[in-house]
Amino acid sequence: MGRNKYTFSALSHQELPAGKSGEEVYALAEALLYGTDGRQVGDLSSFCEQQLKENAGYYVLHDYVVYKGKSKYFRGSCVISGKQDLIAFMIRSLAVDDLRPMLILAVKDPQWVIRIDDECSGYLHVNSLKEPQQ
Repeated sequence: MGRNKYTFSALSHQELPAGKSGEEVYALAEALLYGTDGRQVGDLSSFCEQQLKENAGYYVLHDYVVYKGKSKYFRGSCVISGKQDLIAFMIRSLAVDDLRPMLILAVKDPQWVIRIDDECSGYLHVNSLKEPQQ
């Protein structure tokens, strides 16, 4: 795969606040993913239209890690975006076949993760087997 040159430059976003790192957000996402199988969501943009709240912020991360020995290191980008910007980004990226593996989770009180794999399939992983609050 080589160097990861993929950026979120086409996504209207904010950088992480001072004191918050991509590694911390990735660890949180990974904790929510742990022990869950995930439910495939079908049409990704339609699902996100229903799942994401209008006035909430979402962490958007590359699902990109490297391994050194037994240690795992997050090497992707992590930004914060809103619902409409995120959906528009996904639609544009899908249209040009350039949607990369990523994770999406709420900035406030995350209870679920949307995982997008390298085949552009989306999966919903819910913490503690509870359905996300609408």
